[in-house]
Parts: sequence; structure tokens; C-alpha cells
Amino acid sequence: SYSFCTLLVYTGLMSKAGEMMRMTTWAVVGNHGVNPVAGKVVDHLRTHGKTVYDVSPKQGQSLKDVPKVDVVNFIINPVKGEEILADALDIGVQNMWFQPGACSDILRATCASKNVNIHEGCVLMEMNSSNCKM
Repeated sequence: SYSFCTLLVYTGLMSKAGEMMRMTTWAVVGNHGVNPVAGKVVDHLRTHGKTVYDVSPKQGQSLKDVPKVDVVNFIINPVKGEEILADALDIGVQNMWFQPGACSDILRATCASKNVNIHEGCVLMEMNSSNCKM
């Protein structure tokens, strides 16, 4: 039997972090103003030349309220992430970046079934000036 990670590698859906880091337009979904990590991620992405939209579901905001983005960065409870992922898929986003603790088996399976690129990791640790150029 194959592990889930083996299945992702086999189907070609394993991490696309390098490609995502070169993309220019991001939405950061989290509890902005409450969770300090959300603000740090937004600042970090902007420092690296990205156009970033803050989306705070607790303040009634949705991905459907912002212009088209290349990547959605999840800094949110995985249960709430299911609704966010559905919105992202509805508007045609194909790249999902899950910060530590933001992903679940359901989210992974949904991304795999929709042939969506995913990455699980900390953008603060992984993105630097040498790997995010277009």
C-alpha cells in the first residue's frame, strides 16, 4: 500500500513550492489583527515583491472579494479552511500554500481530487530573495 505522500509524488501533485514562490499575487487568509503570524506573512511576501491581499473571514471577508490571485496562503483552522478552499476553487485558484497546522487530510484529498498544487510549509522560513524571483 502507498502512503498519501507517495501517492502525491506518483500523481505529480507533490509540493510546488518553488513555482509558487515565483508567483506574484497572493491572498493570505487568516485572522488578521488577531494572529500575529498572518501579519508577518503579509509583510514577508510584500518584502519579496508580491502583491498581497489580506482576507480575514472573522471580519466577513472572502476570497471572492479580492482580485484574482495566483496563490492562496492558509493561516487558518483546517475546518474553516474547507470553506476557504471551496471559494478558492470556485474562483479558479490552482495553488494552495498551507502554513503549519492549517492543512488536514480532507484538504489534501480535495486538492488532489481537483488536481490543485499544494504545499505545506512556513513561507517565512522557505521564501528568500534567491528563490522567489520570476
